[in-house]
Amino acid sequence: MSEDFTYLRFDAASRKALELQGLSWTAIESIFLCPTPVVEPPRFLPGCPKMGSWYQTREYLASQHTILSIHNRVFALRDPWTNANVEASSASALEPQEGRAYGFIPLVYAFGQDERSFWAASCDLTGRIVYLFVPALRLVIYEMSLKRAQLIHSGLCEALARLDREREEGAREKSRRVIGLLDMVTNFGHHMINHLAGLDLLIDHGLAGRLDEVWIVGSEFFGNVEELYPEIGDRVRRFSSRRELSAAVRETNDLVVRIGANFFFETTRQRILKAANGRYASNPSAGRRPLIAVTIRGAGRRCENLAEVITHIYENLRADFPQIGFVIDGWVFREQEIVSASSAATCLDARYASGIKAEFAAAREAFKNVPAAAIARNLLGASILSSIVGLSDIDAYLAHVGTLQHKIAFFSLARGVVHGPVSQMTDIEAGPFQAALGVGPLYVEPSMIEDIPTGSDRGPAFNNYRILDAAGVSRRIRMCLEASESSAPAREDTFRPGRQAWA
Repeated sequence: MSEDFTYLRFDAASRKALELQGLSWTAIESIFLCPTPVVEPPRFLPGCPKMGSWYQTREYLASQHTILSIHNRVFALRDPWTNANVEASSASALEPQEGRAYGFIPLVYAFGQDERSFWAASCDLTGRIVYLFVPALRLVIYEMSLKRAQLIHSGLCEALARLDREREEGAREKSRRVIGLLDMVTNFGHHMINHLAGLDLLIDHGLAGRLDEVWIVGSEFFGNVEELYPEIGDRVRRFSSRRELSAAVRETNDLVVRIGANFFFETTRQRILKAANGRYASNPSAGRRPLIAVTIRGAGRRCENLAEVITHIYENLRADFPQIGFVIDGWVFREQEIVSASSAATCLDARYASGIKAEFAAAREAFKNVPAAAIARNLLGASILSSIVGLSDIDAYLAHVGTLQHKIAFFSLARGVVHGPVSQMTDIEAGPFQAALGVGPLYVEPSMIEDIPTGSDRGPAFNNYRILDAAGVSRRIRMCLEASESSAPAREDTFRPGRQAWA
């Protein structure tokens, strides 16, 4: 049933084709972008790549669908033909299937009747619409990923009989409650920028009280969500799997909307720091200054001559900084994973022992030419909140591209240098700049990197690599230290989500 459909990507190039089918481009734009001025555009850190800034701003503004739905207690979109506002008659979810990796729970909303019916789906880190299906035209319009749209469409077609029944029942009985969904992935960077920030976005708009429940599935890296957000503490309901939560969505007549943002607010940062400082004390650095944090990766997208680079940094800087020290960062545990309140016990647990052993071996190799006394702290195997406290007083960092850099930079506010495979040093992502506070990193030039292909099915962005110019990296670390001495990063809030004066 899912064959012989036309798939069109939502972009300006598809406008003429959509209008030829009698659809309103203004309505389609509104469905995918939600341009209603409810939230202010974010102000990313200086240096954010132009395309990344454009796309992430667009995604941030699309989070208005969630904000408006919670405020109005209905999910509404523009009619693709008339551009009139139309409310969803039902909200449901597609059931996870073996071999159909959605990545998230697809929330599906039904609109209209008969020849003027259409379906929309949210299946991402935020509540934006990524899929629109117009049955009468056998047309699918999608955002960004064709593969994701095809998976959603296949699942929707299989469940269409059930979804049609739900739509008829929903038309007779309106939703009684509004439920916010936190569909949390196993990546603490997304928790910072997307999941928890999504709660702060709602709270800042005065909407936390309009949520009847918050449903959570997935890992909670920074501890129980209600401990960070007492505003919702008595309304949290947890699920053991996406399958269980998906079934609950299908069984309820309530309106379920996805919570999410794509910007690390100062309020989110302060909540996490308060939890970290309330639970852990900072370890002394044994008089070591400056402190340089260095990330370790035991496997995947790994720098294979990190020891050479660290040795060069140490030898190059110790004449001017005889008390230079290093903080080792890498694999840390979710707060709930800590066994018997002991990081050591957690590392020895059978579930984690082999992975953390590889991480410690990588650290020994990386620092083999540096005196043990110069290692001020080793955060490997700590809890994530403990590691945040351990990074709070660093002066600079050398980090692998991605999540490890986000944690170091956004919580320490230090300047730093980022390295990674050639493709990721060439096409800079917006992630390191999606925050209210801090300074964007210095990137190693692509010409300074030599990729070592690993055969990963995730493509060249996940190659291992060698850094060809260790001296160049060392110079960049020195630049970070000098800049930190001359002008510390701004430490006051530079952007807050604008409050909406609701009528």
